[in-house]
Amino acid sequence: MTRCGIEVKGFCGPEPASGRYYEGEEMKVIRTCTLLAPLAIAGCFLFSSGPESEMGRTPEELRNVREQVPPVYDVFPYGPVERAAVGRWARYRILEGEKSHEIMLGISGRTEEGTWVEVVDEESVSARFVSREGVVLKALYRSLDPPSRAIAQEIVQGREWPEEKVLSGERTESRGSVKIGGSSLPVLRVEIEKEDFDGRITTESWAWSIEVPAVYAGGESGGLVSRRTRKGAISLVAFGTDYSPRIEK
Repeated sequence: MTRCGIEVKGFCGPEPASGRYYEGEEMKVIRTCTLLAPLAIAGCFLFSSGPESEMGRTPEELRNVREQVPPVYDVFPYGPVERAAVGRWARYRILEGEKSHEIMLGISGRTEEGTWVEVVDEESVSARFVSREGVVLKALYRSLDPPSRAIAQEIVQGREWPEEKVLSGERTESRGSVKIGGSSLPVLRVEIEKEDFDGRITTESWAWSIEVPAVYAGGESGGLVSRRTRKGAISLVAFGTDYSPRIEK
């Protein structure tokens, strides 16, 4: 009979080169195997049965989240968020080719060192602590679908998209108004006509409002209302003053 991979019948171990053994040796081998067999069986039971050890294991939900957490760049891409008061927020619809999605930016806190801004999309929220120089000092991530706890987000050097000199070329300004969520907002419109190295002329159009929080491409003229380029478009959907943080700091 074989228990736990050990042969306990007659002979345990490799056969001698002669293929023969004597009666005394056989009795010694049998006794040795008889003594060792219970220990071997007990060892098999101890190491192969019972609940699996949980020490050092990462919970399944956190392990899945960590595998999907994207890093953030240390250059904050959305603009000077220190201009916006805590609690201000704005939601935008972004169109790239035939694909569109929405993103919301909310100011959730501020200290002497910087501003906490949360970037929220359909599936997750990223809270970033941004200095006055626009450098991301800390970042936290939490999945919304499926829900998870907040974990640290890796910060890498670089920027989300190449810096563009958007206010170059032939520029035309005008003032007007636009309706957002039933409210009429005063806006500053800027059109920029640019020529690339291939001689192609493109026109970019921007609009800002002093009543919109400067959380996305904002400045002295207020927060962004719309932007249209040959690559896509960004338009303001809604904004407010009652942002509720999604991540506890």
